[in-house]
Amino acid sequence: MSVPPAYVTQAAAVLARRHRAASHNEYGACVAAGFRVEPGSQDRARVQHQLPPIDFSDPDRPSSQARWNERRTRLTEYAATLETEGWSVEHREPCSGPILLAAPPPPDELATLLLLPDPLPAELRRIAELTELLHDDPTARVWWERAAFAGDQDAIDYLAVLTEEADRRSGNPA
Repeated sequence: MSVPPAYVTQAAAVLARRHRAASHNEYGACVAAGFRVEPGSQDRARVQHQLPPIDFSDPDRPSSQARWNERRTRLTEYAATLETEGWSVEHREPCSGPILLAAPPPPDELATLLLLPDPLPAELRRIAELTELLHDDPTARVWWERAAFAGDQDAIDYLAVLTEEADRRSGNPA
């Protein structure tokens, strides 16, 4: 049995927080309704709502249209759950039934940069930019100084502007 791609596992984990996964017997047949996540195209998870097979001997069995509508309704709920977590979701309705194709959210750029063991000057500058955007100026200033010290010309120029502004605010002539 092969290991599913990470995006399939992630999508299933997000859905499992609010929804029930489909249950299958030892032969692979669905025995309890729920979501199912499989690899889709272009690194997207294929999400469907599975229902147990129809019992043709049941006079009160739901119609094909009712089953189709239930699948659509559940997929709308699954889409809302995934979108809340930052996933991009595309609804599709092939002949086999409605499905979702879900792409995971992009990685957090700042967190990715902070994990680099030896960032390049431009990467240090980007950390400074993101820190300034998301956090406070004193923390960003430390990153601007690191980028300037590493030789990033944009960081050197920006640090000069920051210093000039700080001098002007404090009343010191440049």
